[in-house]
Amino acid sequence: MIKQLHVFDFDGTLADSSHRYRLGDNGRIDLLHWIANEHKALDDKPLPLLADFVAMQTQKGLFPLIATARIWCELSKIWATRNMVDAHIIARRGREDTRGGAALKIQGVNRLLNLKQFHSVEEIHVYEDNADYLQEICDYYPNSVAHFIPSNQGF
Repeated sequence: MIKQLHVFDFDGTLADSSHRYRLGDNGRIDLLHWIANEHKALDDKPLPLLADFVAMQTQKGLFPLIATARIWCELSKIWATRNMVDAHIIARRGREDTRGGAALKIQGVNRLLNLKQFHSVEEIHVYEDNADYLQEICDYYPNSVAHFIPSNQGF
């Protein structure tokens, strides 16, 4: 029985992708720059929390997953495989998917929670470097535990 769901953001939490991240004039991520540098995904660096994530993959009663606002492209899959990540991924469904990051994560988690094997979940741990996303997700789930992970990407 799965008792705990562990929802990990990816960029800035498990992987340092700051080499291809920058803020636009509006103070938010410069999406055009991010997209133009997507081919550099294999240069992302593992962050310390990744070791905990990998260890959780084999613990009974825990279900770690990745919920990211990035598009999970072929390079993301290769990076994950190289870093021993074998997990359920919640991600954008292409460039036309313009949902807010927290909304797409909540929708993805809700799909899982509707499955029989997740009916026994007692706690949802959320690991996030974006304080606004973290607040929104944890406000939505009353049984959540917030884990703020400071980074230079999660404004």
